[in-house]
Amino acid sequence: MNQFWNLVFSGLVTGAIYSIMASGLVLTYTTSGIFNFAHGAVAFATAYLYYQLNTGLGIPIVPALIICVLIFAPVMGLLLDRILLRRLAKAPVYARIVGTIGLLVALPRWCSGWSSLSGTTCSTSVSRATTRSPKACLSPECGRRRT
Repeated sequence: MNQFWNLVFSGLVTGAIYSIMASGLVLTYTTSGIFNFAHGAVAFATAYLYYQLNTGLGIPIVPALIICVLIFAPVMGLLLDRILLRRLAKAPVYARIVGTIGLLVALPRWCSGWSSLSGTTCSTSVSRATTRSPKACLSPECGRRRT
């Protein structure tokens, strides 16, 4: 019975997260006409900045949270809207999809430049896939020699 309630609670939490994500996509699509695939990348960039501020620079939790959620995320959203999304609104549908998927790939890679704050690296699924593949592993950090 305990496992049942754990699964029910886990399902409710997962469903709540999906509903928040879906409402963000619907809100963006109805207001701008662009189905933005980069919502997760924007959230990742904000969370990663929070991590770097809190862990790397030692800024306390509340000020780091205020900087990230109330300053960085709205400014980044405004800049992305002005620079990219308004131009994509007039583009064909395929260009909108490719543009937002490109943003989905580019934002986490852009975060790797922030790693100098704490000496950590930005570990995304793209970077893990390319550095752990035996064929693509060309750097000394992989533990393999070039063949």
